[in-house]
Amino acid sequence: DERARELLIDFHGNRAILLGRLKRFDEAAADWLVGADLQNGVERSRFLVQRAVCLMQGGDPASAARLAKVAIDAASDAQAAVSQLRP
Repeated sequence: DERARELLIDFHGNRAILLGRLKRFDEAAADWLVGADLQNGVERSRFLVQRAVCLMQGGDPASAARLAKVAIDAASDAQAAVSQLRP
């Protein structure tokens, strides 16, 4: 159900923010991924970028850079698809 999915997205996003504030970056990164997996398009990319930030803060800059590129490419693809739908 759509409402349940939205609640899960909010839960994992908020939990990831709080874990990041506690400097528990690995756990925060895991929650950003769960939230991203529940999303599509640009919103998915936003969650992936936040995951990349946590990976960087957690000491894994190589993975963070790779994930940031994936997120940017996915966002560009999503925006291009939306642009094609507009008259």
